[in-house]
Amino acid sequence: MLSLAERVLGLNGRELRRAFPIFAYLFLTMASSVASKAARDALFLDRYRAIDLPYVDIAIAVMVGLVASLYIWIGHRTNLRNLQVGSLVFFALNSLLFWSWAALAESESGTLFILIYIWVGVFSVLAVVAMWIPAWIIAPCI
Repeated sequence: MLSLAERVLGLNGRELRRAFPIFAYLFLTMASSVASKAARDALFLDRYRAIDLPYVDIAIAVMVGLVASLYIWIGHRTNLRNLQVGSLVFFALNSLLFWSWAALAESESGTLFILIYIWVGVFSVLAVVAMWIPAWIIAPCI
C-alpha cells in the first residue's frame, strides 16, 4: 500500500529514502542561511550605516572566492565524507567562536559584527554548495 508521501510526491519507497535526507539537509541549510542573514543584517545596521553595506558585500565576494578555492583544493585531497564532516565541523566551530567572542568581550566590538556579516555571507554560499555535492552523487536523477 502506498503511503501518503509516496502518492502526493509520486515517488516510490526507494526514491523517498534517497530524497528525504537530501531534502532535510537542504531545508536546514537554507533555514540557517535565512535566519543568520536576518540576524547579521540587524546586527550590522544597528551599528553602521546602510551606505557601508557595499564594502562588506565586496569583502564577501572576495572571501567566497578565497574560501571556495581552499574548499576545492581540500576536496581534491580528501574523500567526500571527510570533506562534508570537516565542513560541518568548521561551520559549527566558527559559530562557537563568534558566540564566545561576543559573550566574553568586555566591550562591544565593531570588528566582531563586520566579521559576522562577512562570515554569514560566505557560509550562505558554501553551505549550499557543500549540500549539493553529495546530492548530485547520491541522487543524480532526483
